Amino acid sequence: MSEQAIDPRIAGEAADWVIRLQSGPLDDDEQQALEVWSRQSPAHACAWERARQLLQMSERVPSALGHDALQRLQGLGRRRAMQTLALLIAAPASGWLAWQRLPYWSADLHTARGERRTLRLADGSQLVLNTDSAVDVVFDAGQRLLRLRRGEILVTTASDPRRFVVETAQGRVRALGTRFSVRRLDQRSRVEVFEHAVEITPHQGAALRLEGGQQAAFGPLEVKAAEPLADYADAWESGLFVANELRLDQLLEELSRYRSGILRVHPGVAAMRVSGTFPMGNDERALTLLEKTLPLRVSRISRYWVSVQPLE
Repeated sequence: MSEQAIDPRIAGEAADWVIRLQSGPLDDDEQQALEVWSRQSPAHACAWERARQLLQMSERVPSALGHDALQRLQGLGRRRAMQTLALLIAAPASGWLAWQRLPYWSADLHTARGERRTLRLADGSQLVLNTDSAVDVVFDAGQRLLRLRRGEILVTTASDPRRFVVETAQGRVRALGTRFSVRRLDQRSRVEVFEHAVEITPHQGAALRLEGGQQAAFGPLEVKAAEPLADYADAWESGLFVANELRLDQLLEELSRYRSGILRVHPGVAAMRVSGTFPMGNDERALTLLEKTLPLRVSRISRYWVSVQPLE
């Protein structure tokens, strides 16, 4: 992305597309028009990429950063909404990227979308960061603390007299000599235990011990009932996702965590059941596998805009 600001006229056109998309799905003619528009020039492509990221961030960036303004577009006048979006899209790249990544760029450890990272902590524990994750490491004489700001981590703890804790916005997870993962979701966190046990303590609720082979979600007030761990739940460490009679829309939601852009699924195929092993971070291969095994088609407006639809 160029450091140059985008022409205000092009930014305004991109903002108009954002508002149209927020109003509902595009028909075939509109989708074709969007593709033609985005390919007119490098500036158009850059403007659309920023607009696409605004749409994406409207679902996953904390409201404290101001993304709720995008969610409230329909409550603003169209002219005012377009002006606000156009200013964001037209900003120079350095300012845009800094705004986009706050507050995660300042985390001790982080990964980009589609990236995984494995490292050894100072105590000898192994930490794996999944795609688009951010974590702070706070080790002192009393405890070993990881603050999970975003995304998902897999921890294999090393023997040490200090307690090992992962903290999220909803509470704390204390390792009891174990291998486990923690994932931040919208209003809750999810814990999966692969070996030994952990203790989950919500900020305002009772603690629950979770044993190996179990998983549970928790919010700030309570821990949900433990459930059996899905087979190969940690396959993402190796870049794979294993589906066993999973709904298609749920599979595509997982695949979208590893790619840039919008991945939509038509309601007519969303409930299809899928089984198989899919490569994470290689969505083209995964989508090709789906096309070959299910009665559906994949429509690509661009590499950033993909729609999975029924065969018609």
